[in-house]
Amino acid sequence: MKNRLLLLSLTGLSALSGWADKPVNFVLINLDDAGFGDFSCNGAYGYTTPHIDQLAAQGVRFTHFLAAQPISGASRAGLLTGCYPNRIGFAGASGPDADYGIHSDEMTMGELLKQKGYQTAIFGKWHLGCREQFLPLQNGFDEYYGLPYSNDMWPNHPLQGTVFNFPDLPTYDGNKVVGYNTDQSQFTTDYTNRSVEFIRKNKNKPFFLYLAHSMPHVPLAVSDKFKGKSEQGLYGDVMMELDWSVGQIMSTLRELGLEENTLVILTSDNGPWIAYGNHAGSTGGLREAKATTFDGGNRIPCIMYWKGHTIPGSTCNKLASNIDIFPTFAELSGAPLPKHKIDGVSIRSLIEGVEGANPRENFVYYYNKNDLEAVTDGEFKLILPHKYLSYGTHVPGNDGQPGNMGPIEIRKCELYDLRRDPGERYDVFTLYPERAAKLLKVAEEMAVKAFYYFELVKRYGPIVLVPTNIDVNVDLQKMQVPRSHVDTCFNEIVRLLDEAIPDLYYSKEREASHKLFPSKEGAMALKAKVLLYQASPLFNGNDFYVNFKGKDGEPLFNTKYDPEKWKRAAEAADEVVALCESLGYKLITGDQDKATNLLNDMRDIELSIWEREYDGVEAVFMTGFQGALINSFPYLLPNFPEGYPEKESSARGTFGPSMKMVESFYTKNGLPLNMDKEWPYANRYKMGREVDNTGEQFPVREDGTG
Repeated sequence: MKNRLLLLSLTGLSALSGWADKPVNFVLINLDDAGFGDFSCNGAYGYTTPHIDQLAAQGVRFTHFLAAQPISGASRAGLLTGCYPNRIGFAGASGPDADYGIHSDEMTMGELLKQKGYQTAIFGKWHLGCREQFLPLQNGFDEYYGLPYSNDMWPNHPLQGTVFNFPDLPTYDGNKVVGYNTDQSQFTTDYTNRSVEFIRKNKNKPFFLYLAHSMPHVPLAVSDKFKGKSEQGLYGDVMMELDWSVGQIMSTLRELGLEENTLVILTSDNGPWIAYGNHAGSTGGLREAKATTFDGGNRIPCIMYWKGHTIPGSTCNKLASNIDIFPTFAELSGAPLPKHKIDGVSIRSLIEGVEGANPRENFVYYYNKNDLEAVTDGEFKLILPHKYLSYGTHVPGNDGQPGNMGPIEIRKCELYDLRRDPGERYDVFTLYPERAAKLLKVAEEMAVKAFYYFELVKRYGPIVLVPTNIDVNVDLQKMQVPRSHVDTCFNEIVRLLDEAIPDLYYSKEREASHKLFPSKEGAMALKAKVLLYQASPLFNGNDFYVNFKGKDGEPLFNTKYDPEKWKRAAEAADEVVALCESLGYKLITGDQDKATNLLNDMRDIELSIWEREYDGVEAVFMTGFQGALINSFPYLLPNFPEGYPEKESSARGTFGPSMKMVESFYTKNGLPLNMDKEWPYANRYKMGREVDNTGEQFPVREDGTG
């Protein structure tokens, strides 16, 4: 309470001095490959980081701060967009030959703050694409000096000629290359000097400085002023120079009187690359390191300081991530967030030490293109079956030479109590089954959400995607979320399923309590079906919808046909068929004993997943229990009248869709039944006959077959 009163007092003084009326400046210092244990305030050995320690003494030190992914390019993509990297198509660490980068539809931190008139600059490592359209000046930054990707992607790499064939490494100033294979010992100094100059130049304007140091990523290099200064050798020298850089930034802010309206963040892109031995940093005792989703790879150091707002010397152990910085900047600057969904949440409350604040309830650990390898609620962490390269199988390298890593496969789920075991050494899955189930529930909820979104899209086309839960007490204006483009809707459904699938159980693994939730193979089948709809002529290039626009006038349908959508659907279908066949399932054929031919055709399309234990109960979201009505309700005929032989059958006649529901469906012309003039709507109630949309009628036999 005393600290909170002190904070409030400081905040009040700040307001009285006029700083409350000034925009908040942002300084984001992002180190490359610095580990959780690389600052002396976090226990570093053999060198000291006094300026960083002072920053921690004045601000808040985060102890459970996670990178979007444990690898450079993907982590930076998440940092600068507020999204899990897989949402925006980023994976790994792209090199000089990469033909992809940050998409023009994505909003970067620079673009976010440009909306509010900020001056923006990045000095250092970019790693969001090296082609001109992907470089910083085309993506929200006014100034740029540094490297387009990692500093080891050059001809001097120790594995050049055997594993890699890197070209010369360019150094950029704006969009122009100003040198190749630049002396890296000067980078820390050059980036720092340019940063100081940028702050001085914009002291009377709101500014965002992104200082993205290339160090301590290998190859290590240090200027003469710090060479040989540490007891730990070159790595310690490099860290001492980075500490000097932080000191230069802070002294400039103090000199110019900018501390009160500047939020300073110091963090790293991922954990250390410990295969490099004495040229790598420290995980601080965390398991594994960079390029793994154990916390040695994802948990990174983070210190935030905002004079008058952070509680001096405080520690925050709440769950947070570098994807949360983007929405935090948005809240503090008043800049509107992008219209599309992001995954970050504002952590302003954690920065200001609000008692009881917990804005992030969980975090999902992705790696590679879209592999979900773990999920945590901040206390427990569920490790999912996956393969990875472990550092513990070989002796690390030395003096700039990398050591080898060996393949490891986790075959079953593991659970770790991070409160007592941050090193993830002791699997407690059997001790806390309820916590494992809770983490599983995150995936199940995503899959169910995807299912309901899909049901809405089938009926209404473009729908409203709600990025976060909306408080019922907020202003009506904030509740009025616009419709999203139909492809955005489909892509969001697929994303939810992709997030959920790795964490779901197979049908045969599920307990009875989870039978109503999707299985792994069921969710995969749903994904294939969603992509099939997206590729269909109804949604793919249908020019009937050319005038279907949102309130802002933006088209909500693509009227240009895209054949690639069929490819995605086919690939997804192949994946689920292959999986199901490996599990002993097989594609079904129509069962003439249960429905008309027309309905059997529908069953053949809808029901691709069957449980071996019972004929026909596993249909994406169905139970494994014949007596449950949910087994078959999507495929039932309307209720039979009294006296009809099938009236008492548990398989049909239980309940069916109302005519209102039926008439909400579309014909092949893309219109509701009652609006399609080519469809004989007037005959829709005619008994004993079925109507197709060609206008032809055909008899139905008493046994229900055509």
